[in-house]
Amino acid sequence: MEPSTSEFAIDFIGIISNENYSGLDDFGRTDFLRIYDKAKKSNSIKTVTNLDVNFRSFALQVLHDKIVVVDRKTKKCSFEVSIPLIFSCGSLSEDGLVLFTFNIAPYQGNLNYRDLLVLALPDEKTAEKLSEELNSKFARFAEQQLQTASLSSSMSLDSYLFALNSYQKMV
Repeated sequence: MEPSTSEFAIDFIGIISNENYSGLDDFGRTDFLRIYDKAKKSNSIKTVTNLDVNFRSFALQVLHDKIVVVDRKTKKCSFEVSIPLIFSCGSLSEDGLVLFTFNIAPYQGNLNYRDLLVLALPDEKTAEKLSEELNSKFARFAEQQLQTASLSSSMSLDSYLFALNSYQKMV
């Protein structure tokens, strides 16, 4: 495990792929539950209850640049996504389960279609800790982007001033 990794015990419910989010509220409980119920009925994700959820089967690793779902038994990666591709995330309690979802950035071909990673967490306290950890990763990523943009802007200004100075010497 990398030094900047946090690990959370989870149950991997599944990935709801290629869902049309056109007109849906990204943070709306009702919209999510409609999509979640539809995915359970079509067996595209597993159905678990608070009685049969298994938090020893999977781990969520939050690294500095991505999140990774790892099968604890096989030690294999079941899913991973880089931090910049996480559009939004959040938790909600439903029928005794604490669900945590990651809304993955839109497909480049059609901005209305996205994937939704669905996990079960042991409790609300774990959901809060995970949210805090993700907020710090998102903030760090945004800060790096701003620094890169700032550096790029100052490099462009330096190039412009150098070119201007060279031109003035020629005239």
